[in-house]
Amino acid sequence: MESPVIIVSDDDPLVVNALTRLATKAGLWVVPDTHSQVSALARMVEPTVIILDINQGVNGLDLLAALKASPETRDCPVIMCTAHGDAAMRKRAFELGAEGFELKPVEMPFILGLVRRAGEIARQRHLMSLKAEA
Repeated sequence: MESPVIIVSDDDPLVVNALTRLATKAGLWVVPDTHSQVSALARMVEPTVIILDINQGVNGLDLLAALKASPETRDCPVIMCTAHGDAAMRKRAFELGAEGFELKPVEMPFILGLVRRAGEIARQRHLMSLKAEA
């Protein structure tokens, strides 16, 4: 079974580096994105989970809408992450298909929850691939 893969998409390299360090320590393989290229990266690496900043070069809600509109990426769980989120933004993120909404700074309990979620998704994908091969 392959290791869980997450994409961390944020325009701030310091945030991406911090999340990458935490997630790597917790056993995840991280693909960093500081240029709002999350859609293309997601099609290439088929991530288990995406952490997506709202305020980046391209509006994160627009990126979320694009991910959820594409047949290749629509089933990938996306957790929105922002330093400045209000109730309307949170509501819109969930309407567009976000699975979670976290305020920065994120800490180790968030990452450990992400590891558990990513591990479960990876196991489900593995079982489905075994059934498809049978």
